[in-house]
Amino acid sequence: MKLLCSHFAGVEEGPIGIRQLRTIFPDAGIEFLAGKLERLRLFLSKRNTLTSIEKVERAPVLKVFFPAGRFGPLPGTQWKVVFKSVETVFLKYKLFIPPDFDFVKGGKLPGLGGGTGNTGGKVPSGSDGWSVRFMFKEQGEMCAYLYYPAMPDGFGEKLFLKSGGSRFLLPKGKWLKIGLEVQMNETAKENGFIRCFIDDELMLERRGLQFRSTDKLKIDHLLFSTFFGGADFSYAPPKDCFLLYKDFIVEDI
Repeated sequence: MKLLCSHFAGVEEGPIGIRQLRTIFPDAGIEFLAGKLERLRLFLSKRNTLTSIEKVERAPVLKVFFPAGRFGPLPGTQWKVVFKSVETVFLKYKLFIPPDFDFVKGGKLPGLGGGTGNTGGKVPSGSDGWSVRFMFKEQGEMCAYLYYPAMPDGFGEKLFLKSGGSRFLLPKGKWLKIGLEVQMNETAKENGFIRCFIDDELMLERRGLQFRSTDKLKIDHLLFSTFFGGADFSYAPPKDCFLLYKDFIVEDI
C-alpha cells in the first residue's frame, strides 16, 4: 500500500513552501526543520529560498541549491513528510548529481524516521525516535547513516553500500533510483533490519537492529534531509552546486 506518492505536476515553480509541499505530498503532514545540533521549527509561512521546483527537460523536479563556502542544514534543507505509522516501509526516490558536483567530505541525503526522528547528536533512548538517512562521502562513497539506541558513538553509525565487493561510488550525470527498506524490531528484540538499493541492486543489508523498546514507536515520516556536513567549514563546497530529486514513493510492505 502506498503511504506517500509525490505529485509534481501542476506545482508552482519557484521556492518551495508549505503550500507547494502539500501539493507534492497530498494528505501528508509537513514540518520544516533546521539546526546543527538541535532541530528548530521554522515559521510555516516562510519559504526555503534555496529549495525550489524547476523544470528539467520539461518536467518539474525538486532542486536543492548549495552556495559555495557554506555547510549544515541551513543552507541545505530539512523537512518531515509525515504518514500513517507502520512497521515496515520501502522508500524510493530518484536523485540526479551534476557532472561537476564536488562531494568534498560528505553530506546528507533523504531517508526515513520515526517519532522525533533523532539526528544531530541526539542519541535515541529507544522510546523517543530514530532515523536512517543516506550520506555521500569523499569521492562519492555512499553509506546508510543510522541513529538508533546501540549506535557506537554520539553522531550515528555509517554503513557503506557495496557493489562487487567494493564500496559503491555515486555516479554523476544520470538519474539514480535510490531505495531504502526498513523493518522495525519486535519490542526489545534485536530483529529489525535495513536494506539499501541503487537502481534496484541490493548494496547493503544489516539485520539484528533494535530501533525501539516500545511498540508505540514506528516508522512515520520521510526525513528529507540534504546538506553538506559535518560540523565545520572543511565540508563546505568550494563552488555553488545543486542536487535534483523526483518520484518519491513510500510503500507499506
